[in-house]
Amino acid sequence: MHRPYLSVVGEVLKCAEAIFDKFHVLQHASGVLDEGRRQEFFRAGSVIRKHGRGRRWLLLRRWKTVQGSKRAPLRALFAVNRRLLKAYVFREQLDRLWTYKTRTGV
Repeated sequence: MHRPYLSVVGEVLKCAEAIFDKFHVLQHASGVLDEGRRQEFFRAGSVIRKHGRGRRWLLLRRWKTVQGSKRAPLRALFAVNRRLLKAYVFREQLDRLWTYKTRTGV
């Protein structure tokens, strides 16, 4: 959520807490991942850039929904760019946050 919205809600509704839902958190994380992809492959040379071309939608999918034959190009992309791998793993971990039943599990 945007900071101005959160600050106004905090001023008007003193006892209320802001709740972040899974959809919006993952939407933001996917946006950050996509922006990181753009920056990384913009800086990279043409040889490395060819690994990233046409892989945007594959990169934005969750790992468990990527079919077996599509995982190889994704692994090749991660082998070339470790920063992208870290961002992808971070987003996957955010997705798993909603599966925990207790706070101690997190």
